[in-house]
Amino acid sequence: MFKRHKEPADATIIEQRSIAHAPNLGLAAAGESVVEVRPATGAPFRTMVQTPHLAIDHSPPSKGQVVKVLLDSKHESAVFDQSDPGLSRRVRKQAREARFNEAQNAALGGAASGAPAAAGLEG
Repeated sequence: MFKRHKEPADATIIEQRSIAHAPNLGLAAAGESVVEVRPATGAPFRTMVQTPHLAIDHSPPSKGQVVKVLLDSKHESAVFDQSDPGLSRRVRKQAREARFNEAQNAALGGAASGAPAAAGLEG
């Protein structure tokens, strides 16, 4: 099978919808996104991009988010670039945990993580 989508480009999520969700199977939500693709050469265009099948680490993008895509400019079609950290469930989880830890440290007066919580802040 030939891979047509090989030109890297940025795209903005215009709208999206979920089609199916199977969290008990460890699968990401299947969905479709309308994106505006900005190729390196040529005019921007809008197209539909689907969530990759069996994309275990794929995290659905948010409306307005800029993501990386691989495009086929001849057919004006695109697919999500799975190397984009903005589409990684693992990267997003690590960022949430880092933000929580920063907020917790600020609430504890800058105490190092793993230190006992201040009185009244447990739990």
